[in-house]
Amino acid sequence: MSIIGSAAAMMMLAILPRDLKFAIIFVTGSMIGLLATLTLSTADMRHLEGIKVPKSVGKPEQMFSISSFLLTMLTSSNLLGIVWTPYLMGVLGAPDYLAAAMNFVSTIFGIMGSFFWARRSLRSFRLAIGSLMLVPIAAFITPIPTAHLGITAFGTFMFTGANFLGNFLFARYLREFGAVRSSIMLSMLTNLSQLLATPFGMLFSQDYMLLFASVIFIRLLSVILAFLTVPEVAAVPEEVARTYSQLIYTNSLMGYSYILETSKEVIALTVRLLALATVLALLYILYKFIFFLAGV
Repeated sequence: MSIIGSAAAMMMLAILPRDLKFAIIFVTGSMIGLLATLTLSTADMRHLEGIKVPKSVGKPEQMFSISSFLLTMLTSSNLLGIVWTPYLMGVLGAPDYLAAAMNFVSTIFGIMGSFFWARRSLRSFRLAIGSLMLVPIAAFITPIPTAHLGITAFGTFMFTGANFLGNFLFARYLREFGAVRSSIMLSMLTNLSQLLATPFGMLFSQDYMLLFASVIFIRLLSVILAFLTVPEVAAVPEEVARTYSQLIYTNSLMGYSYILETSKEVIALTVRLLALATVLALLYILYKFIFFLAGV
């Protein structure tokens, strides 16, 4: 269905009149989305009711490393999606249907990548993770708009492998959590990555060099996290990776606890100061009123 939607969008952008095509596409997409929502609302979800969910997870440090890797990778991908199309059309002067063509190519190579990476060992995913660094660099320095279709194909193919690894490991460590909570946590990571990427696009909407540099930095961080803290693909011995993972998890937990306690103290101090200021203000008003009654 994604292929059909991408192909339809590309054709409509190329064929419809300039002053009507976006209105027609938005209305058509909204109607199809409402139909999808209606279909989902009639689905039978009773089998999910009453499922027991454990209250803890084993190997929390590994869960934290996988979540951090996924979050940084998804954030860089979302930020790249925000900046790539405006850069392509605004700076390189590409036609609008080329953006739809990129989405079409992305869908095709995403499907191809799923078949390819599903048959590979975990260690082979190093190639996918490391290659992600090349995509934002190539997108920024390539001046030919049509060449970006190839960059999109390569980036989607490699991103599919990296994302496949992250989801597989996420499911492995959350096996005892069950499908429902695992799905919820993955959805939370996805939404959080979109939330983290959005401010960059809002604050630096016209500074493409800074935006692409941010994508490269965040993506580099995801590669470092994977190669140092995820034992299945780490470039260091497994025990070293687990040690790094434990250190990052422990320090992050300590930092969170410190921030939480500091925030509580700051809030408590603020409330006390506000209470003191209120009391002083009331005393001042009371004394003024007494002086007024006394005629002083």
